[in-house]
Amino acid sequence: MGTRGTTKYQQAKRYLDAHPEIDEIIGHSLGASVAIALGQDTGKPYRVYSSPSVTWQRDMRHRRRYWDPISIMDRGAEMTEFIPRHNPHGFRP
Repeated sequence: MGTRGTTKYQQAKRYLDAHPEIDEIIGHSLGASVAIALGQDTGKPYRVYSSPSVTWQRDMRHRRRYWDPISIMDRGAEMTEFIPRHNPHGFRP
């Protein structure tokens, strides 16, 4: 099925089509997959954080924290400093 066949992608695509004033797509974690696909399909710039992507070449649109298990294979992402007791996937440390 891939990202483009998901409900989240279809919802985001409809919203983006209804709001042409949106000029950049930003996604976090699993939403980053949708942001990447939308960026590729629309040609709009995108940025993602903690993406479950597999990249090997440097891509400045991707960011991740050291030791983040979700983005561990996003090897081309720009690495940011690890903050002790910080949970990037939740609201509490």
